[in-house]
Order: sequence, then C-alpha cells, then structure tokens
Amino acid sequence: MNTRSDELTKAQQAPRWGAPFLAGANRPIVLPALSVPFPVRKNPHHATVRDRTRDWLVASRLIDDPQRLERMDDADFTGLSARAFPDACAEDLFLLDTFYLAYFIFDDQFDEAAGGHAQVRYKVQAALRLMRLQSADSGDAHGAAEWVLRQSWDALRQQMPISWQRRFLKHLAAYLRSLLRSPQSPVDLVAYLQTRRDNGGLETSFDCIELANRIVVPERFHASYLDRLLRQAANDAACLFNDIYSYDKERRCGKTDNAVAICAQLLNEDPACAMQFVGNLAMTRVDSFCQAKAHLPDALKTGRYTHVEQTAILRYVNGLECWMSGLLDWSRLSPRYRESPDGRGLGSNTTD
Repeated sequence: MNTRSDELTKAQQAPRWGAPFLAGANRPIVLPALSVPFPVRKNPHHATVRDRTRDWLVASRLIDDPQRLERMDDADFTGLSARAFPDACAEDLFLLDTFYLAYFIFDDQFDEAAGGHAQVRYKVQAALRLMRLQSADSGDAHGAAEWVLRQSWDALRQQMPISWQRRFLKHLAAYLRSLLRSPQSPVDLVAYLQTRRDNGGLETSFDCIELANRIVVPERFHASYLDRLLRQAANDAACLFNDIYSYDKERRCGKTDNAVAICAQLLNEDPACAMQFVGNLAMTRVDSFCQAKAHLPDALKTGRYTHVEQTAILRYVNGLECWMSGLLDWSRLSPRYRESPDGRGLGSNTTD
C-alpha cells in the first residue's frame, strides 16, 4: 500500500473552507472555498456608470431613505453588472445596470412578504400586465418598482430583435410566476433547483449577454441540447453561490427557501455540514459546465454555423462564464448579504 499516495488522495478530497462567515446558534458557519476556472474581468466604465445609476435612482424615487440609499451604495450593484458584462459600452452597461437595480428592488419586496401571499400575487400580476411587447400604461403598475421595471424593459427591447424579445419575456414571465409558489410547500433538492432556475432571475440575465456584446446568437443554438446544458449548469452554480452567501441573512428573516436550509433538513445535519454539501454541489455544476463546453467545437462544426454566428456563440458562452465568476467575486466583496440595521432588504423602502 502506498501510504503517501493515500494521504495525498485524502488531502485532495478534503473539504476546503473559506473565511468564517456569520455565527450560527452554537458554532460558526464558514464558507466553502468556492472557485471557478474563469477570470474575473471588470468593465472599465464601472465608476462612471455607478455614479450615473445613483443619480437615476435618486431621480426615480425608488429609494428615498438616506440610510437605505447608503446601503445601496455600499452594495455596489453596478459592480455586479460590470463583472457580468465586462465588454459592454458605457451606455449599454447603464441600461443593463438600471434594469437589474429595478429587478433587485422589485425582488427584495418579497423577502419579508409583509403583505402576505395575496399582496405578492397582486404585485406579480401587475408586473405581468406591464411586461409585454406592446406599450403599457402607468396605471397598470402597483408601485414605482414595477413601473421602473417596465420603463427599463422598453429601453432594452428597442435594442434587440423580436426573437430575442420573445425569449426574454418568456424567461421574465417564468421568474414572476415563480414568486407565486409557496415557499412552505414540501420540496426536495431537485425540485428546489428546478424552481431556483426561474426565481433566481438568471435566465433573463443570460439573455442580456447578447445585448451587452451586441451579438445575435442563432435561435437554433438556443434550442440545442448543448445550450440547455450550459445554461442550466451556469444557472445552478450561480444560484447556489447566491444561496451560500445569502443563507445567514435569510435565516435571520425566517426564510427556508434556500439550498443550505433545505439540505440541512433533508440530511438532518447542522447548517455547517449543509453549507459544505451545497458548496460541493456548486463545484459539481461548474464542472458540468466545463464538460458541456468541451463539446462546443464539434457542435459549431457540425451545426454549419457561419463565422459570424460562431463568433457570437463563443462570446455568448464566455458571457455565461463571466456571470459565474462575476457573481462569485461580487458576492465576496458586497455587504448585501451582511446584517442590516433593521434586517430589511432594499426593496422594503420602495415607494408604492
């Protein structure tokens, strides 16, 4: 028996932990050493767009409380957009940044669901009426967040072909409808991940890769099994990253709709062990993405794509990588998931 080899194997298989996170009831919870094999790149227009977005936020009156405006500054949502879309021009980055900020604020309204499920349904149905190809009237909006989301959508759709618009709206509608699903329903991990692909909002984010890079990916590639594998793996990895970093904040709010909480219940383990399990699962999904990407050269060849189409597909797949690496890097640096003075999200102060 090669003892040295066995020890090396065990060392390689041992879980790698990151820095201490936030304390649980009896023991500290630490983050897994998450990583992706893709570089982090930040858009050079980050600082300029961040200032412009802040001016837009104040003018739109989405947040008018100085303390929450300061928290928004600290969270640096533009930093996420800049990492997710590193090659976008300044105007496109601003367009995407304002859309995602409205997205974040709209989503944060449901973190506490203070108005109950009926209130959630009312807001979601109002948003569904607004988000369509035709023009909309501000009277359909329940509050400022929904209407700003619609205005941002109008600006986005003017830049892209109708096929992209339909695909984007399909994914956005799936996200909105996912908010109506009761978090109290019994769920297993597979069912949770399937739902998470919708309520994480990443499908629309992946659609925006084409806008940010000014490319049009052929619809037949989007309809392919390979693209499905790539998107699902990237979506799962990014959502699991988010669940890991947001776990403690959501636990304090009493939310159980989180992969760490679900695994702790299913495995009958404490949160620290569940955190390790979810971290390993996230890394497995990153590996799945890389394995699927290895088939891309053959797919481009057999699919008889033109040179322009191949270039667009390669840039799109790189955009999926940017979303994974960018979200992970931003989550490490942003205080969004740290404890706020009142334990409330940004959206709790939206003007309705």
